[in-house]
Amino acid sequence: MWKRKCFYLCWVMGVCFILFWSGCCLIGAGIGALASGRDSLIVRPGSEAVSKVIPGKTVQIALRNGYTTTGKVEKLQKISPSQYRAVYEDFLNTHFSTVHLPAPGDTLALSYRVGRKEQSIFQGWDMNGIWIRAPESGRELLFPYKALNGIKWSSTDSLSMDSLRSILAHQAVPRSSRLIIRGSSGKTWELPWEEIKLLMIINNRNYVLPGFLIGAAIDAYLIYQTLTLDVMPDSIYLDLNLDQR
Repeated sequence: MWKRKCFYLCWVMGVCFILFWSGCCLIGAGIGALASGRDSLIVRPGSEAVSKVIPGKTVQIALRNGYTTTGKVEKLQKISPSQYRAVYEDFLNTHFSTVHLPAPGDTLALSYRVGRKEQSIFQGWDMNGIWIRAPESGRELLFPYKALNGIKWSSTDSLSMDSLRSILAHQAVPRSSRLIIRGSSGKTWELPWEEIKLLMIINNRNYVLPGFLIGAAIDAYLIYQTLTLDVMPDSIYLDLNLDQR
């Protein structure tokens, strides 16, 4: 009887050894390593892709002054209305001959893509939309650029969304929020959007561990199936029984 038990134990240990060293867990880890890598997305201020710049993302930023930096996005921080108004009005006064945009407090006629129009009070620009104040309730709202066809703020002044996006992408138009970046050293920077020429979102993909775990699950299933199957040849049972006699 003991010979039969020893044979069965050695057989099980051998199967486990083979599955561990050449099984699916290692194959899964190898496939995961091949699938791992790094991709990036270039984002220009004023483009719709700027909505992908969210806390936790690793970004490489090129500033208009030629300086570059890399870090993780901590948060988007809105500046005070009075601070924004001062910066924006200074920009309008400096670029009055090349850039024509509404001033804070101007009445805007917003033309929606669905064909609707609405009156509101202009408050400022941000990366994802226009800050407006509803004339009736007085509430301040961020209206997304992607929902607009264009804006008009006087009988002669208007911009289509294509023209507006071009201005926001290529001119240092002040935005009402700042990008807070934390570098690898732990130091943080507060970057005005208007100083950013472009940024690159870096995505690191690592599928080694998921591949290994999936392969290990398959190995565990195969081991379980092997242990629950009685595949030992009848001739071996016969020989072992004869030896016991």
